[in-house]
Amino acid sequence: MVEMFQRSGNSLTTLPMFWFRVVGYAYLCELTLREISTTIGLNVQGLDIAELLAGSSQELPAIRIEQAAGIFLAIYEADL
Repeated sequence: MVEMFQRSGNSLTTLPMFWFRVVGYAYLCELTLREISTTIGLNVQGLDIAELLAGSSQELPAIRIEQAAGIFLAIYEADL
């Protein structure tokens, strides 16, 4: 992973599919925090998934950006 990061010019946004996964992981973390936030008194700020994915220096397929939240939510609800 270190080599991949170095080859990308030290910017994860230059690797579109990896960036998609990072944003997805962050969104799943947000959903988990929202679920437990009232119990522990945490205020969770929302992520703008479309904005984060649009920040990739290489274009992601538009359908993925538009459907990203649904894809990530389906993974979250699958209880894997």
